[in-house]
Amino acid sequence: MRTAVSRFAAYQQPRSAMAVASAAGSSIQFQARDMSCSTFAVAAKKAQSTFAEQKTKEAQLQGKQLFETETLDDIPDPVAAVSSKTTMTPELATDIVNAATALRIRPVAGTIYTAVMKWALMPEVVEKMPVEALSRLLHSAVILHSPHLFDLLITYLWRVVEAAPTMDAVTCAVIINAYGRGGVKHTKLYKALGDRALQTVSDSSITMAHVANMSYALSRVNYGNKELYTKLKDQCLALRKGASPLIVASILESFATAGIIDDDLFDAYESILAKNLEKCSPPLLASIISTLAKAKREKSEPLFATCRKRVIYVADTFDSASIGRVMEALYISGVSDEDLLAALSERSCKIPSDFRVVEVRQTLEALAHFGLYDPELFPLLGSRIAGILRSRGVFDLDNVASTLAAFATVHERHEDLIVVGTRVLSDAAQSMAPRTYINSLYAFAIHNVRNEGQRKMIEGARPHYAILQQEAARDSKLAPRLEVVTKTYFK
Repeated sequence: MRTAVSRFAAYQQPRSAMAVASAAGSSIQFQARDMSCSTFAVAAKKAQSTFAEQKTKEAQLQGKQLFETETLDDIPDPVAAVSSKTTMTPELATDIVNAATALRIRPVAGTIYTAVMKWALMPEVVEKMPVEALSRLLHSAVILHSPHLFDLLITYLWRVVEAAPTMDAVTCAVIINAYGRGGVKHTKLYKALGDRALQTVSDSSITMAHVANMSYALSRVNYGNKELYTKLKDQCLALRKGASPLIVASILESFATAGIIDDDLFDAYESILAKNLEKCSPPLLASIISTLAKAKREKSEPLFATCRKRVIYVADTFDSASIGRVMEALYISGVSDEDLLAALSERSCKIPSDFRVVEVRQTLEALAHFGLYDPELFPLLGSRIAGILRSRGVFDLDNVASTLAAFATVHERHEDLIVVGTRVLSDAAQSMAPRTYINSLYAFAIHNVRNEGQRKMIEGARPHYAILQQEAARDSKLAPRLEVVTKTYFK
């Protein structure tokens, strides 16, 4: 691996389960047949039990094939009245989705899992569904990424609000996790669930996994009940013995995201992580570094330095997402570690096609911020983002503008990116955030861009210059860029 000094230049369709079994020479075969709901639930529980005992791929495959090949003959048609002969009940539905979750089936493979979810959405069922059974349906939909998750969350929202005061501890925890991970934001919902969680979070049935999931889910929807977070913190400390690095890191990230930095919690959990860094995967290492930067514990804590050394050691195993997170953490914290930046830059040069637009921005923005130009990496990632823009891939305008600004900061041009980036940004100028506008105009000014798109954006900015000034006043990194824009275009 090149040293930091030499690295930087100074700048003036998936296969079916049956197909897999066939390829592996498996003798497992099923013939599709109609089964009653109760019969299938028994078979599903048996398959789940067999897999739990044997823990083999063959046992898992056999269970998956059960879901993919069988059909139910007595589940009601969602668009028709409930059949009088159906044997489907909330208890049977719970057994079926629990087995599906344990076996990690594909929710869109076969008809049974979909049929159960559609049954649960029928008005007659919604009225009578016990919240304990609902929690299992939601948990399964979250774990398996079911396309029916959002339908379930919205359909049952008011039922959950009404039932919250009587929920048991585990049901409350599981439902909070589902709504938080689903990104549903609803004041009355979280008020009801939060009030109940305050009463139940200390229950003996609550495990470390429940606490971690609740913390993460609540941080995702910006639920800021400090009293609840205090109780969650107490549980975290009480249950920390034997906690895995994954759960420990998840909890710290959740608290940091919520803006609740408790020294007792962070000290205890950082100590656990420091002893287990060799067990941490690249995404987990990236998460830890990102959390410490977010919590502003990067300069006084030895864990931040130890993590950086570990990342350098295993940099060749890092994926683009993990690289981006570490780069962004260094940028946010202002910690310049050229050996680490060099190691991650070298790794990035080997996998440029893996980078998404946000990861390109995170990486180049950090390098530019520290005044480092990599003559191999910048052109590679510039071409990567230009290709994504040309193919109309998924991207965020702020990431595009920030990447152009990173090139401008090190005074390096990427002609293809300038051309396509200017077009994309000018086309969306009317709906652009102030931060994105400043970065765009800054890049245009430094690169001396002169075209119709650039002129369109300048004229669009003139009536709203005061808004750009307000944005720059809130962000010290934007202020000098707006000065360049002002001197170039508005003086």
